[in-house]
Amino acid sequence: MVVNMKHHTLAVDSGQVYIKYNASDAPTSLASYENSEELSENSDGSTQATFSGLKKGEYYLYGNGWDQTIFSTVEGGLPYEIKSGDKIIEINLQVTEDGH
Repeated sequence: MVVNMKHHTLAVDSGQVYIKYNASDAPTSLASYENSEELSENSDGSTQATFSGLKKGEYYLYGNGWDQTIFSTVEGGLPYEIKSGDKIIEINLQVTEDGH
């Protein structure tokens, strides 16, 4: 699974994406997520977090980071269900200013 964190239409250049397995709702704390990946820069300048080895099932994704265009932290989450395996899934994780 490849996760692109976006604030409106712009990519967030630094941050962390967390994943909770077998969940369709957000956990109550960051400590409840089983795994996380830092956004890393690709050769084309885009950033993404990659999770490998995921199987069919439900997941909850949460991301937080820094949007340098507005000089503010951003965050957001979403549930995602993988319905079949053995393919690369690319997801846009929309985030917004903290508390909005």
